[in-house]
Amino acid sequence: MDFNNIKSRFKVISTNNDSCKAICPSHDDKKASLSIKHVNGKTLINCFAGCEINDILEAVGLNQRDLFDEGISNYELKNTNGYKELARYKYITLDGKTVFEKIRYRTNISSKNFSIVRNVDGELVYGIEKGNYYEFYTGSHKWSKKEREGAASRYFDGIEPILYNLPRLIEEVKNNSLILIVEGEKDVDSLSRVGLGATCNFDGASKNNQKSKWRKSYNQHFAGAKVVIIPDNDLPGKSHAKNIADNLKGIAKEIGILELPGLSEKQDITDWFEMGNTKEALLNLISSLQNESVDNAQIEDSGKGVFENNNTYSKYTKNGIKEITDFIIDPLELIEGTFTKELRINIITNKGKVIFKKLNVDCLMGGYQKFKNSLGELLIFDGKDSELEAIKRIILDKDFKKKIGVEQTGFHFHKNNIYFVSGDK
Repeated sequence: MDFNNIKSRFKVISTNNDSCKAICPSHDDKKASLSIKHVNGKTLINCFAGCEINDILEAVGLNQRDLFDEGISNYELKNTNGYKELARYKYITLDGKTVFEKIRYRTNISSKNFSIVRNVDGELVYGIEKGNYYEFYTGSHKWSKKEREGAASRYFDGIEPILYNLPRLIEEVKNNSLILIVEGEKDVDSLSRVGLGATCNFDGASKNNQKSKWRKSYNQHFAGAKVVIIPDNDLPGKSHAKNIADNLKGIAKEIGILELPGLSEKQDITDWFEMGNTKEALLNLISSLQNESVDNAQIEDSGKGVFENNNTYSKYTKNGIKEITDFIIDPLELIEGTFTKELRINIITNKGKVIFKKLNVDCLMGGYQKFKNSLGELLIFDGKDSELEAIKRIILDKDFKKKIGVEQTGFHFHKNNIYFVSGDK
């Protein structure tokens, strides 16, 4: 792809012949951190905030092949651009099914690249989100989100990611064993080799100003667990560790964050072991932590630990997970009138039924009995005021439209315009 076409995908702030500075689409960029240069028939892209090249390209609908002026096939990329697979990590369910694989590889452009691939009825799908995918080439049975001229397209459903090393994680929690959460699969494997139970999320740590990559669906696996989080030695790693700890408050029995001594910038637990440190040394450091213990009774009284689970609102208790509704609420829009606020919602039951309803916001504010009455007899809410507050926070944190409404017939002045509202609104 030619240089000007590539530049057009970005918000360019300044340009100088064959180079420019642009806003990075992979993080909340306020300083035009992205450098884009054209050198010897290819485009070089670098984010000074540290974003990965694949994340940047994916955000604007490009891939590494597009950086070459004359184009390059997948086969040529692997054979002329120094492609080499370094590791392949399988994400496996409790019943032994591989949900997807994460491939780590290097090229001449970048030494650290990752791809997520899943097998859907014999088709290799590169990505986990739902949507249209495009075949690499006719008959390849490989599909990605990258649009290709003349390529066949096909819709694939998305999947919910799981934690790495999940079967062992569940077993260790059952046995009340220590659980270590680290940043990557390589570190999980390093800890497994010395006999320690560990896990990580598939997409690593986010930058400080990016949305957290730790999903609330992961929290359910840590009910009553003893957890120590070991971050990589950099700001994203430490931010990621704190976010995980915040997520697991009220869920895990104990939570600690261990920053390993003697690491250079960006080093991790695997590097620490390669320096000659031992399992025993690690356990000594862990034993010296002041872990945060959790009072389950206090958590239950406060309403913390409520989360969406299989189209129910559930909560963590000292005896495990308890469902407090048989539905969740998906807010569509909020109409703010002169005297009332009306929330228009879809109620989605645990059986998959969808019910449209107009709900006065006062029903959320007025206590659990008023809320129960507004739902009717067919829906169950078995909770307290504190848990209703938690549910309200979950609902109002979602993205939905907010509109101005009026309840009086006549003329209304709004944003420098005059509107007439009739009797039928």
